[in-house]
Amino acid sequence: MAKGIRIKMTPGKLKRAVRAAVPESALRCAIIVEGDAKALMRIGGGIAHTPSKEPKPPHVQTGTLRASIRSAKTATGAVVGPTESYGAVHEFGGRHHPKRPFMRPALDKAKPRFAKQFKNMVKTSGASK
Repeated sequence: MAKGIRIKMTPGKLKRAVRAAVPESALRCAIIVEGDAKALMRIGGGIAHTPSKEPKPPHVQTGTLRASIRSAKTATGAVVGPTESYGAVHEFGGRHHPKRPFMRPALDKAKPRFAKQFKNMVKTSGASK
């Protein structure tokens, strides 16, 4: 039989602790995705500014798009993504632009590391075994 977690809190206090801890854990996950997205965008193109080929992430030309990738905590979780409007064109493609996703591959790469962030949430919220 699986081991359970014994909680030394009232249900109301536990609910408040989890609500407070989830955005923090989600932010840590978003920061992981942010780092992976930035790492996927390699310096490339040189003087000729050669674009990357579909479906590779966009080459870094000036660094503006890569620098615009940010993470932020919300009331119930976290968000991560570029603040530059043309980030969506790279991610999803456009009328004259091929898809060069960088956020979805970063999310897929980061997913295996998410569980650890939420396990730590239980340990820091006052619950004990």
